[in-house]
Amino acid sequence: APGALGKAAPVAPAPALLPPGLRGTARLTLDDSRWAGLGWRGQADLNAGEQALQWAADLQAGANRLTTRGRVPADPGAAPEATLALQAPALAALAPLSGLLPGAQAWWPRQGALTLDATVQGRWPRVRSEGRLTAEGVQSAAGSVGSAQARWNLSTQGDDAPLSLQLRATDLARQQQRLEQLQATLQGSLREHTLDIQATSPLRPPAWAEAEAGVPGVPGSTMRLQASGRWSPAALPAASAPGGSAAARGAAQTGQTGRAGQPDRAGQAGQTGQAGQAGPMSQPGPTGPAWGTWRGRIAQLQAAPRNAPESPWLRSDDIELALTLDPAGQPLQAQLAPGRVQALGGALRWQQAQWQAGQAGQAGGAARWQLQAELEPMAVAPWLARWQPRFGWQGDLVVAGTLRLNRAERFEAEAVIERQGGDLSLTVEGARRALELGNLRLGLVASQGRWQFTQALVGRSVGVVGGLQTIQSTPQAAWPDDSAPLSGGLSLIVPQLGVWAPWLPPGWRLGGDLRIAASFSGRVGAPEYRGQITGGNLAVRNLFEGIQLQQGELAVALAGTQATIERFSFRDGTGGGELRVSGGAQFGDEPRARLRTVATKLRAVDRFDRRITVSGAADLDLQATQLAVDGSFTIDEGLVDATQADAPALGNDVVVLNRAPLVIPGAVSPAGPAGPATQAAQTGSSAAPARGVPVRAAVDLRVDLGQALRVRGRGLDTLLRGQLRVTTPNGQLAVNGVVRAEEGSYTAYGQNLRIERGTLVFRGEVGNPQLDILAVRADIDTRVGVVVSGSATNPRVRLYSEPELGQQDTLTWLVLGREPTGLGRDDTALLQRAALALLAGDRGGGPGLVQRLGLDELSLSRGNSSGTGTGTGDTIISLGKQISRRVYVGYAHALGTTGGTWELIYRVAGRLTLRARSGAENAIDAIWTWRW
Repeated sequence: APGALGKAAPVAPAPALLPPGLRGTARLTLDDSRWAGLGWRGQADLNAGEQALQWAADLQAGANRLTTRGRVPADPGAAPEATLALQAPALAALAPLSGLLPGAQAWWPRQGALTLDATVQGRWPRVRSEGRLTAEGVQSAAGSVGSAQARWNLSTQGDDAPLSLQLRATDLARQQQRLEQLQATLQGSLREHTLDIQATSPLRPPAWAEAEAGVPGVPGSTMRLQASGRWSPAALPAASAPGGSAAARGAAQTGQTGRAGQPDRAGQAGQTGQAGQAGPMSQPGPTGPAWGTWRGRIAQLQAAPRNAPESPWLRSDDIELALTLDPAGQPLQAQLAPGRVQALGGALRWQQAQWQAGQAGQAGGAARWQLQAELEPMAVAPWLARWQPRFGWQGDLVVAGTLRLNRAERFEAEAVIERQGGDLSLTVEGARRALELGNLRLGLVASQGRWQFTQALVGRSVGVVGGLQTIQSTPQAAWPDDSAPLSGGLSLIVPQLGVWAPWLPPGWRLGGDLRIAASFSGRVGAPEYRGQITGGNLAVRNLFEGIQLQQGELAVALAGTQATIERFSFRDGTGGGELRVSGGAQFGDEPRARLRTVATKLRAVDRFDRRITVSGAADLDLQATQLAVDGSFTIDEGLVDATQADAPALGNDVVVLNRAPLVIPGAVSPAGPAGPATQAAQTGSSAAPARGVPVRAAVDLRVDLGQALRVRGRGLDTLLRGQLRVTTPNGQLAVNGVVRAEEGSYTAYGQNLRIERGTLVFRGEVGNPQLDILAVRADIDTRVGVVVSGSATNPRVRLYSEPELGQQDTLTWLVLGREPTGLGRDDTALLQRAALALLAGDRGGGPGLVQRLGLDELSLSRGNSSGTGTGTGDTIISLGKQISRRVYVGYAHALGTTGGTWELIYRVAGRLTLRARSGAENAIDAIWTWRW
């Protein structure tokens, strides 16, 4: 029957529950039984009389018990009543029952305990209920509750009926959303009541929102809602009034409440959309007459960091609203009085905000809504300074905006954000640079199905951006779909790319100018482009990594869904090497890019401790889910010097907040397969982890180390030669090949050892090649040295001699360069330290004082008259330098004499050595050595 907004229709009397004259009682008993893994027992009683049908039921399922009692009056005007008691300490035992109800498995508890005592009386919507509820450890597929206690006394049977609710809950979870604590209190009556909700959650706003709030590293959130409200019921339909009284029918026809002479403000508001104001939202809802209107006032709405509640990122006070419901409790209409909300450093003020449910008479049955608001003038520099603190944002730029939305039979929209005045500046390479803005405007206009987007930015240093795009859609659409036609253009001129350097990762710098002139056509889901992208004097630098590309040129032609690289080249820092890129890309439903990169004697890395010059080419094929790289490169010249200090780098205590993590296609996250979800749980991020389509990488790169790649450091100085092949089987990086050390030396235990055999064999694992290295001492006739075998992660170092000597003898020859007879105390201590270093895997560490002076020997000793020209017992200072593999130059001076002796040693062959002396004694010796 129509309700308060229409005339009452005749209502047929309700049929009797049982045929007249039927009397008696009935009892149903369930003896001890077993079903679904549970023991069952129970009974039910009914008692049908002339005035009422009463029932009582008691059912036990394992440890769980349900008891219910009730009464259904025979008089249609009287309200039924029922009591319910549930004791369920073992909800997990009831899980098999979820299959009896369609869709119940999504919410049916799988574990936990529940206790419920409730009383219900009346017919909807005039119902009264009171009771209490406790829950512990309840979990289901839809969510979970750690603990909860609730008490309520709710009634809609009269305007002044008591209304109260106390709820306390902890550890509420639903998918990625969690609430650690929730407290809600509802007091008053249906006519007038207050609501207070407080909640804390580990969920955090997005990182940029934390920065805007000025409190980064938020451990969680705290939320508060304080509101008061008033309920104004509409006249009930005649069928709902007790006994279908004439008074109720009259009230329904006149749109009045049960109180004579009092007009129903809710009914008037439901008909006009706003008291005393007719408008586009004056039509009644589609679901029938209004049940009533709730008018409320939100005294406080706030969301803030848990550790800084005085710095909210969302706050609004004194918001008045009205909500009209139908008899089924569904919203018909909502309306906000003019108000204001603060969020993220800005403020939005609205003059009109209202919504109305759709009805069958409207096109598509869509809801109607209207919104008129404005963004208050906001200083941009403080907002950006909190968001990007390392950029050094300063300035007095102020922006403001307006918003107008109207959806009825057609959708209309107009939104503008524009500069009110002022300018911005930021720090670029240690110097402050002003953007010198002259205009800044973003606009949207939607009318009659025609959407127009405009962009305008003018800055003397930042460049010029101008664009106009048009989309033709249907007048009723609230947003264009993918099939809507697209047209328009975009123009971009950036005279100094260096001003955009702060947006790059640390260490990277850009230079040059860039121009884009493009027009758009096609559809929103498959746009087509026409135009040119050009750039001149481009430069890319990274001081930390030694990357320096300059004199770059760019020319890209856009034609439909194709982009063709006509010219893209760079010169390296020396000016002698060149990098060229050719190919193109295809847009649309299946985007794809095919590029070819050619390097000609390109100094790819140019650092004081690292220089690499390469030549070669590679083909790159990039699709939506697949990356293929095939190429071959040769290292023309290279130097990797680990003896120098490490290159400048950020300290361990420096954290870059606005840099996105590097994602390598095909690589596995350190956190494992569940890494993103685990990280989101640890940080409390409110956003669900992004689940992109994995990219399959197919890499096949051949690298020839060439003839001039030298490696120094950790006692090693050698050329590296060989060929390597880099692939990605099953998405894992693998390296195969052999690297040889040639013309090299290795310093160990203070001696320069010549590398006679040095091989590193890669068999897939990048950081763990197999080692086969032999290094011998070259300045003595006895062949002694060290052998390194095993793998890089588990090397094995042992002494080597030919012919084979004992460990002590080999170590003596290796460290002291002479036979072990006549060792002194100092020599023995030196050998012991060398032996311990050998066992510990210490290979000499950094250079000592003698090596820093450019010498190979510096010593003090007691001399004799033989071969020194000094008297017995004189103290002799000796120093020397190994000039080459065969030539040694030394000088010895006795402290008690006025002159010294120069010595030149030349090793002619393995057994023949020539020695020349000049000074206190002049001589030439020929030494022949043999062994047995």
